[in-house]
Amino acid sequence: MVISKEALEEYRRQRQEAVARKTGRWSRGRDPIIRLMRRSKSFFSSLMNAAGVPEDLRAVVAPEFESYLRSAKNLGDLDRPDSHLIIANLVEQVRKAAIELQLPTGAEFVFGAHLGEGLTASQLAVAGEQESIIEISRGLIVFLNCVSKSFAALLTYPANDLVEIDPGAAIERFRSTPDFRRDWEELIDAFAISNTVPPRRPPPSPVADNRFAVKKELLDAMEIFVVAHEFGHHALEHGVSDPNQLSSSAPLAPELELDADRYAHMVGVRISLAEQPANCLGLSGAGIVLALSSLELVQKAKQVLQTGSDTLVPSITHPSVHERISAIAQMDEFAPEEIRLPSLVTRSHTREIMERLWLEIRPHFLSLHDQGVRPKAIDGQDIARFICGNT
Repeated sequence: MVISKEALEEYRRQRQEAVARKTGRWSRGRDPIIRLMRRSKSFFSSLMNAAGVPEDLRAVVAPEFESYLRSAKNLGDLDRPDSHLIIANLVEQVRKAAIELQLPTGAEFVFGAHLGEGLTASQLAVAGEQESIIEISRGLIVFLNCVSKSFAALLTYPANDLVEIDPGAAIERFRSTPDFRRDWEELIDAFAISNTVPPRRPPPSPVADNRFAVKKELLDAMEIFVVAHEFGHHALEHGVSDPNQLSSSAPLAPELELDADRYAHMVGVRISLAEQPANCLGLSGAGIVLALSSLELVQKAKQVLQTGSDTLVPSITHPSVHERISAIAQMDEFAPEEIRLPSLVTRSHTREIMERLWLEIRPHFLSLHDQGVRPKAIDGQDIARFICGNT
């Protein structure tokens, strides 16, 4: 049975409404936002500030956003328009790159911004068929934006257009700058404890600052990876993995995740090469490492708050972050020889910074655990859908 795109979209919106009724999370929709934009410049400015758009770029972004609000056919009444625009652009980039690479793109699919504030990325095969719904939460978009800004601030910029991903120097900057520690702890606090976006976020870097260019490269690479991973599940017809129903000849769920990661990396490399100049942090896979490692920080923080230990329980559906990074490294053999070693070093240093960063903020979460702070039960498994499965 073939499910039409219209039927898929209707089902997606019905699911949205069910989530809204259950959680009480309702979106403003497009018409109220257009009216607010006309009446209040401060409202629109707050939207762009939340998205990390610097002030000197807002005059360019504003007309594009209003045009999208007016013309988008797949923007439902419950969709968050700002998040939906971001996801729509990412989906189109991923689909186009997959076609150029002659990768499978699958049957019909629809996409949307999940109403939850938590860290959700999912692909749902509808009625067991080949058609899919892909959803990314606003919370995940905000999280990746904050991570890209905070990570870029830790790096060293020796000259124009140069950046050094030096673990020792990055951790020294973290230790010597109280604002950096506050930014990371508040970000992880928000998603580990309340599973929602933080009330305060790191300010955008000036466009002329090297940190803005690096932040943008990292954010682009991370967002592409998340969307391309879910699109990969759809294109490769993975469906919804249920380890209790797998036959002896079927691939195990963790291998499906690695396949989706490899698919996403190939797509990300294609997109990174097409940018002018090329996105070196996307090309190397550093953005993937940062996305997985930062989400792992939230998972470790939740584990500490729940148990007092940061040892994560192995998942039956998702490989560990180490395994996923290793699978990405296997793709280096298809890359030009001159970038293989630099890519390996960039990924390794990115991973080391995040591992050492966890050691720096771990005492904060141990202290909270001792004070009796525990993660809220609402949507407590959202992050598990992308990082370690519903264990």
